[in-house]
Amino acid sequence: MSEQNRQYDKTEGELSGSNNASPTSPLPLKMAEDDQGKDTNGPKPTISPPSPVRNWWSIHMEKIKHVGLHEWLMLAATLVMAVSTVAYTHYSAKQWDTMNNTLLEIKKQTPKLIESTEAAKRASETAALTMRLDERAWIVVEYAPIAMDVGSRVAVPLIFKNAGKTEARNLTGVISVSVTPANATPDFTYVRGYYSWNTGYLAQNTKAPTTWNALDRGTRQDFLLTDSANSALRSGKEVMTIHGRIDYDDIFRIHHWIKFCDQGGAPENGMQLRGNKACSDYNRTDDNR
Repeated sequence: MSEQNRQYDKTEGELSGSNNASPTSPLPLKMAEDDQGKDTNGPKPTISPPSPVRNWWSIHMEKIKHVGLHEWLMLAATLVMAVSTVAYTHYSAKQWDTMNNTLLEIKKQTPKLIESTEAAKRASETAALTMRLDERAWIVVEYAPIAMDVGSRVAVPLIFKNAGKTEARNLTGVISVSVTPANATPDFTYVRGYYSWNTGYLAQNTKAPTTWNALDRGTRQDFLLTDSANSALRSGKEVMTIHGRIDYDDIFRIHHWIKFCDQGGAPENGMQLRGNKACSDYNRTDDNR
């Protein structure tokens, strides 16, 4: 028998001897006690796969190793832009708050500003009006004694005077001079029996003397002073009625007008005018400003 077979048989014999050992042998009992309560068929331990986060981190860390200078510069520029955007947004928010507070303050002050502006406007308008009223042209009518010669026409002098501080322009007018009953209301319509007058310019503090023949109230022809008409005028039964209207412009291109009326008899030294109520009420001037 070869050496190998003898060694094999020896080993087999030792194993057989071990299996035929006495139950009282301490070694097999100890092994039996150690094997009690153990589940030899239980699950075997397994190795968990890497989590998605760790997997993602590993992949990107590997990519970072291969990032070049250009990519790092792009990343730096992106970060700078992001920081700038945040800073600008913060600054814009602060600026918006400032503008909003300013707007609220303006709204609070607006009524006062409007009131102050209106007050300044009124003051300016008042000053301008005062200046215009002080500097404008003013046309007034002055009367002169009337000569009463029996058998002659009655010439009635009228003087138009610019009493203002500046010139009057585009002067036009209508004038009526006639003998009427003392209690009659003058005809202010200027439909017939009246004179027209115009002149383009009248300087300040300048007079424009005019003379108008009295007209017969019936024929509207020149009035001849007869003895009976002279007696009627002297007794007050009839009166010489003079009325008219003058229109003109001042240097501020504002239109003005004046209405005038007067009546009177004939005393020994010439006729003196005195108006009744209707005639007196006709005397007016404009308030154009």
